[in-house]
Amino acid sequence: MDPTPYDAAIAADLEHRTRALAEAAHRAHDGAADPDPEAIHDLRVAARRLVEALALWRGRLDLEAADDVRRRVRRLRQRIGPVRADEVRAADLRARHADADLPLRLALESIVRRIERRVVRGREDAARAARPSRVAAIVAGVQAAAATLAAPAFGRPDPLPPAIARSARRRDEAWRALARAAGHDASDTLLHEARIAIKKDRYASEALGAVHPTGAPALTDPRRIAALRRVQHALGTVHDRAELIAMLEQRARRWRADGRVERAQALSPLLERIAAERRTALLRARRAIAALAEPPTPATEPVPAPPAREDRAAAPGAASAVAPPRFPIVRLPGRPRES
Repeated sequence: MDPTPYDAAIAADLEHRTRALAEAAHRAHDGAADPDPEAIHDLRVAARRLVEALALWRGRLDLEAADDVRRRVRRLRQRIGPVRADEVRAADLRARHADADLPLRLALESIVRRIERRVVRGREDAARAARPSRVAAIVAGVQAAAATLAAPAFGRPDPLPPAIARSARRRDEAWRALARAAGHDASDTLLHEARIAIKKDRYASEALGAVHPTGAPALTDPRRIAALRRVQHALGTVHDRAELIAMLEQRARRWRADGRVERAQALSPLLERIAAERRTALLRARRAIAALAEPPTPATEPVPAPPAREDRAAAPGAASAVAPPRFPIVRLPGRPRES
């Protein structure tokens, strides 16, 4: 039996994602000497996208090679994660420094210097993590995993039904996470978990759509993916502000413990502004979540069968792909009060 009609598209998509990761890794590897502000961010995104695509098409890949390369990519992400958070904080506080009054500028200078020292060390660590030999091993691993795509498909299941089922599970996980985060008393932890679930949902849907955009319209509809992106962006702003508040409050506590009360007090107006920004971003996120929860136009068309295959079974989980669950949105007047 010949390769399935989707194999060429899967191979091309994996090659595209692997190339994106390798290019971002090259920029991150040079980042210690010649920093690229977006290199580490792009590398993290490329790593997530590649891992999700490998998981989506796992049933048609060499399982041992696919699982090994996913572990390698996850370790790479863990190495480069902390420095990206520091880069975001440093950039945010540098921008605020210009318009601050003198007491706040003095307070921010010491904080920014401390973060920038961590950024330098983090970029050096990221450069080591993204070294060419590690990237070459990842590229070789993807190629080994994808080798089965060029082999006869005899005895292997059709890759589309399990891919649709996995993408639908990602979608359902995101809905459940959003349901937990939809209330006005949701913690920052729940909001962050919802953002991560949204990312996985979006990346799985994009990987599915790259290979067969009409196979599950309720998952791969560009309007749905755009809505997911808006929720993800809004929740990302909430998370960034929450992390910044936690860091500044910790620094203020240390200054007070050291007797530098005036310096700690200089941070109070900034903390109030960032808290207001977080509330605004949270309101925007809830509106985006509410829009995402609106019932979509029903997609009743079945998964189309490719012309080369006449014996395709119905996709398990296909019904779930057509009928997304809904969750209640708690709507209260005005902004929520936050402690």
